[in-house]
Amino acid sequence: MNDRIIAIRLNMKDRIDDGIAEYYQEEFNGLKCADTHIYAKVFEDCVFVNCSFNGAHFQRCKFVDCVFKNSDLSNLRVDSSRFLAVLYEECKIIGVDWTKAEWSRFVVPGQLMFKKSILNDSSFFGLKLPGMIMEECKVRAADFRGGDFSKSDFSYSDFTESMFGNTNLNGTDFREATNYRIDVRDNHLKGTKFTRLEAIHLLDGFGFELFD
Repeated sequence: MNDRIIAIRLNMKDRIDDGIAEYYQEEFNGLKCADTHIYAKVFEDCVFVNCSFNGAHFQRCKFVDCVFKNSDLSNLRVDSSRFLAVLYEECKIIGVDWTKAEWSRFVVPGQLMFKKSILNDSSFFGLKLPGMIMEECKVRAADFRGGDFSKSDFSYSDFTESMFGNTNLNGTDFREATNYRIDVRDNHLKGTKFTRLEAIHLLDGFGFELFD
């Protein structure tokens, strides 16, 4: 999935048909679905390029092995929808409450992957999403409290004002990530990887004064 090449397919779709319940290996290019209600659709191995789902409502939908590329999914509602091995690359995904989706009772690594995307004001509160990829993203004012994101890749991302508390970050990669504020007393950090310079922020809250 990570090295997947998005190819232009002959059967490219420009709309989601109300009369079709399942889509397999389809490419959707330039969809204009802002504020659209999409109900009980299944998308497997599908690609969405330059699409707008701003304010859309995915209800009881299922996405498996799908790619969203250069698309706007801000303020998307994901009520009771399922996501498995879904990649968002160069997407705008602001203000999404991922806690409203339906997640497996079993811990399945790699359900969500974000690369070079904007995820400001998103909520992952209490979710168990180990192995999540959030690489080179802007993740400002997002909520990770009470969740399990162990062995995830958060490298090169900006976590300004994002919240971590009682969060499982064991083995997670924060190398070259910036602006995170993580209380070492209130989070699980065994084997977590940090860049030396940014790791100084882990001492915030202890009242230390650091000198060269």
